[in-house]
Amino acid sequence: MLLFEAEVPGDALGPVLAALGGLGAAAVEPAPGPGGWTIKGEIPAGRAREAEAALPALARGEGTWWSEPSGERRVTAPSRPRTGADPLDRAAYLRHLNR
Repeated sequence: MLLFEAEVPGDALGPVLAALGGLGAAAVEPAPGPGGWTIKGEIPAGRAREAEAALPALARGEGTWWSEPSGERRVTAPSRPRTGADPLDRAAYLRHLNR
């Protein structure tokens, strides 16, 4: 996970929040800033580059992006279905070997 902070012009707030939400970002309440709006939140590290690349088009080149690592989240790997007998079930496993 990465902490991010983005500054965008006022009229770009809606499209930027929609894009960040689509990338899995958890944004806190946007706050008015000196040149528009400041958005702070967390985004998955694998999706941060996409957000950073989309920001110039969404903010017409007037947005800024800053991010830093904020910690880790457990990721569950996909599990593959067993193709044979379970070796932990000894009786079933031995029956399977005798086939």
